[in-house]
Amino acid sequence: MLISDRRFDKQKNAMAIFSKAHGKGLESAIARKLAKFTIEARDAEGARMQHGGDTFTVTIHGASVVRARVQDNEDGTYSVEYKAAASGAYSISVLLYGLALPESPWSLNVLTARPDAEQCHLHGAALTRAAARETMSFEVSFADAHGNPTHAEVCACLTLSFSCWYLALTSSRTLYAGP
Repeated sequence: MLISDRRFDKQKNAMAIFSKAHGKGLESAIARKLAKFTIEARDAEGARMQHGGDTFTVTIHGASVVRARVQDNEDGTYSVEYKAAASGAYSISVLLYGLALPESPWSLNVLTARPDAEQCHLHGAALTRAAARETMSFEVSFADAHGNPTHAEVCACLTLSFSCWYLALTSSRTLYAGP
């Protein structure tokens, strides 16, 4: 009996044991940021497939519910994207027709995006002028080490330091003070 179902044809289909997954999204991720990796479908001889159509399943378990999107590039590769909502420990499993790829599952620690002082910017009038007993304000635009916008989740992570220069005039003399 000849089985024509592609799932069982070793000559035409990818095999889990020879297929591979690679990319930064298997090594590291930042909470609330898109992470990516690539799956390469390989045949029984270990050669990369030149067509798509295989059924890869990606499951991600961890600190938050994560849904992975698998895109068939129709050239033997599959692009995977996901976004973890919270930082913490995660596990990524990649299966082909229910069979795990080598090295699957991968362990991953999703990190929280942290502001990098070198990349943050200050805006506002209070940076260039101030008046006694008058409330002044400025804004901080937070960015991570790569310049991507991020958030300061805990106010304690922000340390402000400033120097104060003033000139006080009195009727009898001029006082000068510096930092």
